[in-house]
Amino acid sequence: MKWNLLTVGKPALDYARLGADEYLRRLQRQTDFTWTVVKSLPTAKPAGHFWIVLDERGTQLTTAALRQKVDAWELAAVKQLT
Repeated sequence: MKWNLLTVGKPALDYARLGADEYLRRLQRQTDFTWTVVKSLPTAKPAGHFWIVLDERGTQLTTAALRQKVDAWELAAVKQLT
């Protein structure tokens, strides 16, 4: 499964930018992963992408619960996770 991370704007603080760069480096060793910075969220979603929105007002998942969801998406043959 290909992972696509979209963020609105780059981290402004040095420590946040360095942390994001380190996390991206680690993820790229594990999976096909890209990070794209956009000025605003796209209004049209590309076809074939399964979209997840991370928001502090959303449901909090443990690592194990997230892993179960990822496993289910892989079994459902999700090719692009954004």
